[in-house]
Amino acid sequence: SRYCDNMIHPPIFIKDPTLPTTNHINCPQCNAAEAVFFQSYSTKKDAKMNLFYVCKVCRYKWTCVE
Repeated sequence: SRYCDNMIHPPIFIKDPTLPTTNHINCPQCNAAEAVFFQSYSTKKDAKMNLFYVCKVCRYKWTCVE
């Protein structure tokens, strides 16, 4: 796994009802087990899809890249 940054998102982001939620991954910052996630969008045809997670407890943002 690789973590992208420690950007903190506003609380409204984690309360967005259109974003899916998972409890199958732990936050690397606070170890909470609930996060919202979304995929990256790229205009490159050969770009891989990355999932970004935002912890619902501490609002830490990360991604897991294989």
